[in-house]
This record gives sequence, C-alpha cells and structure tokens, in this order.
Amino acid sequence: MIDVQSPVPVLTIVFSVFNLIVSLAIPVVLFLVFRKKFGCRSAPFIAGMLTFIVFSMILEPLLHNLAGISDPDSPIANNIWLYALYGGFAAGIFEETGRFVTMKLFLKKYYDNDRNALMFGAGHGGIEAVLILGSGSVNNIMYAVMLNSGMEQTLLDALPDEALKTQLQTIFDQIRTTHPAMLLVAPAERLIAVTFHIALSVLVWLAVTRKGKTWLYPLAVVLHAVLDGAMVIVNKFTGSLLITELFIAVFTAAVCFFSYRIWKASKKPEAESAAPPPER
Repeated sequence: MIDVQSPVPVLTIVFSVFNLIVSLAIPVVLFLVFRKKFGCRSAPFIAGMLTFIVFSMILEPLLHNLAGISDPDSPIANNIWLYALYGGFAAGIFEETGRFVTMKLFLKKYYDNDRNALMFGAGHGGIEAVLILGSGSVNNIMYAVMLNSGMEQTLLDALPDEALKTQLQTIFDQIRTTHPAMLLVAPAERLIAVTFHIALSVLVWLAVTRKGKTWLYPLAVVLHAVLDGAMVIVNKFTGSLLITELFIAVFTAAVCFFSYRIWKASKKPEAESAAPPPER
C-alpha cells in the first residue's frame, strides 16, 4: 500500500534536473560540433527542428484523432499488434516524408556538403529530446516539489473531474515509486534516438540528392516503422525497460552501419576535399 504522504526522494529531483540539462545540451553540442568539425550550415539544423514540429507534433496527431487512438474501445487501441503496426507506420510515414519534403523543397542550396544531413538529423532529434525529455523532466521536478511541500491533496481537490483526479493520482504515485536510478535511462534513450534520427536523415538525404537512390526514402519509412512498432511489442511481452532499450540500441547500431555504408558508396568525388567553412 502506497503512503500518499510519502515524500519524493531527493535523487528523483536531482536526476530530473540532470535530465533537463542533458535534453538541452544534446542539440546544442551536436550543432556546435557539426558546424566546427564538418563545416555544416545552420539552416539544415533549423529545418530539422521545424520538420519534427510540423510533421510529428502537428500533422501526425491529426491522423491519430481521426483513427480514434485515444478511444479505449477502438480496435487499434485494444490490439497490441494493430497498435504497433499503426503507430510504427504513422511515425515512419510522417517523419520520413517530412524529411524528404523539406530536403527536396527547401535545402537545395545545401546539397554541396552531404554532412548537412547530419546537421538536419541533429535538429530533428535534438528538438525531440527537448520536447520529450526536457518537458518530462520539468513536470517531474514540479510535481516532486509540490508533493514534498504537502500540496498533493490541494492539487487533487482543485480538479473538478474524477477521471482527471485519478490520472493525476497515478502520476503522483509513479513519481513516488519510480526508483531514481531508472530516470538515468532516459538520457541514454534520447541519445540513441538522436543517433537513429541522424542515420535516417542520411538515408533520406541520399534519396533526395542522388539519382537512382529514391528507394532509400521508403526504406527509411519502413526502418522507422519497424523500430517503433517492434519497440511496443518487445516492451509489452518482456515488461522490461532495459530489454526494450537494448533492442533499440542494437537496431539503431545496425541502421547506422547500413547508412554509413550507403553514404560511403554514394560519396561524391568532390566530397573527398575538405568541407567548406561554416557561414559567418
């Protein structure tokens, strides 16, 4: 039985602050490294961020609303296989199509340096890290401080709906009972996710900039769908966060290796020379 008055461990707050810092550092560090080391431009980074926001945060949820994913009685929500299939391909189609459209229409002047694909992926994955890990960490910190200040019942009483009270109580219980060390899995998961975004950005970049390589775009969609869908299945049947993250890491490593090989095989002769200096 959970003691509703039990305080949140101090380490939960400390690690949540750490996660917030990491979420902000990921895009900043990648941006600086890619600009200084590879001469990448700023525009692909910004384009990557905007692509994620528009296609994943705005357009994709519209499809979810039409499909009724939030309805507990929907066929998709009640079937783990359908849910994994739908969720995987929804994410893959929207995010990879977003990459393809943005690179095709707005980044033509940056095709001279293929490493701009890395910068695009850093922006795409970096803003996701901020929005997911960063915002989640802020929520954890706020709720933890409120719980430790004895405000739990006040917050619950302020909600007019019993369903909302139940949801908030569940969040409070999770914050109290989650071992602080488990919070450190999140930064590792985000780093792997950003790496995956960079690898897929390379594939889509080559699909856009190389003749005969358009097939890499639908391949990126499938790879994205497989990872997201399989992740749901693995987590469901193993019940282990660590096993799920291990699967994600192995799959990401395989995709990175494949992307690197395709990158090397598709390298332009002029790309052998030093990368152009970044814009001032």
